[in-house]
Amino acid sequence: MQKGKLPTLLLVLLCFNPTILFWVSVSSISGA
Repeated sequence: MQKGKLPTLLLVLLCFNPTILFWVSVSSISGA
C-alpha cells in the first residue's frame, strides 16, 4: 500500500465509524 493512500483510508474509516480509527490506533500501538 502506498503511504499516500494511508491518510485517505483513515479519513474514510473515520467518516464511516470513529471507533474504527480507535481500534486501528490500538492495533498499531499493540503491534508495534
